Amino acid sequence: MAVASGGDFDVTAPSAVWGRAVGVPALTDPAAAVSKAWSRLESLHLVEKQRRGRLARVQLLREDGSGQPYEHPFGSREPYFKIPNAYWTDDARWYRTLSLPGRAMLLIALSLDDGFYLPFDKAKAWYGVSADTARAGIGELLGHDLLKTTTRHLTAPLSPAGFIERRHYTLRSPFDRAARAARPRSTRRTSA
Repeated sequence: MAVASGGDFDVTAPSAVWGRAVGVPALTDPAAAVSKAWSRLESLHLVEKQRRGRLARVQLLREDGSGQPYEHPFGSREPYFKIPNAYWTDDARWYRTLSLPGRAMLLIALSLDDGFYLPFDKAKAWYGVSADTARAGIGELLGHDLLKTTTRHLTAPLSPAGFIERRHYTLRSPFDRAARAARPRSTRRTSA
């Protein structure tokens, strides 16, 4: 999707390139793994694949699985979510490094403003993840120094201390607001 992000929303590349993209070791023949991945995406109606000689031309289709041609949601005024390139390209390779709870909470955090409040007992109702998943994911993000915590004290006359503590979270680099704003606005390819 990142490579086919403009023009006709398609891309043509050798299987070795696709193999590296999906993590196939360089010493193995990527053709079988790549073919299996494309077949799965085609069966879900997420891409359409054609041959161009020995290369595969892959055309993006809508993410809803309808098989309709892809359209960038900006033009249709549909809400959409951006995942920073750092998720895949940062030296830490966050898509591999983070566990499922860590990835889930990173995506949730990316959808929220700086200083967000997320009580673990509300995670299920608010975001569809269990309190345990939220706790583990937030803990993992804190452990990797991807979140900053700010503690706020609120007056609570009925609590034993007369106040309660609320933790608020803000993403740190490479996912903080400044890093996301600094990325290039367009990744569209140009034809030669």
